[in-house]
Amino acid sequence: MASARLRKTFHYPADSASDDEPEDLDETEQEATIASLRTHDTSNTQFYRRAFLPLPLLATLLYLPSLFFAVPRRQVLLAFLSVSSLLSTAWTLHYFPPRMRQRRSAAMGLRARSMYRLQYQAEGPIEEYLPWLNGGLCGVLAFIAVLEWRKGRVDAAWRSAVPGIIFVIVMSARRQMRPLDVDGLERLRYEYKGA
Repeated sequence: MASARLRKTFHYPADSASDDEPEDLDETEQEATIASLRTHDTSNTQFYRRAFLPLPLLATLLYLPSLFFAVPRRQVLLAFLSVSSLLSTAWTLHYFPPRMRQRRSAAMGLRARSMYRLQYQAEGPIEEYLPWLNGGLCGVLAFIAVLEWRKGRVDAAWRSAVPGIIFVIVMSARRQMRPLDVDGLERLRYEYKGA
């Protein structure tokens, strides 16, 4: 005996499915949303700064005895370079908050794609070059750490590698601190006035 198939009839979705679509916000709701995004972004930036600033500052305590009490000049020089790198990392994290700016493209075809590319904007030469110089110093210290490791001085190798490790951690956290483009949201808000 042939099995009977039951067919279900097709029904269009009810109008309740259209209720899931977001509604347009009026001007006061837009202002409140933008203000809450701005305060949330500021609090996130402050949290990252407070959470990661003690890391390079506490690591400098590791080098202070070598800086003041070490007999070989090589250890004093390495301690000085390490403290310089750690203090530069702390300075960069605390005093140079990342800022975003919109890159402009001359070609009209790239305009839509470049609208979403944001990059860091430096206000002066120290703010622009200090992270690069600190990264170079961390590279030199990492090279010294490799040389120390090959000579069998594991303690000296780790002490030379710590500023580079902390630099990478702090700069990664700093990338997470990038602010939202709230000004861009405000420009969009006025395009939809009266929504």
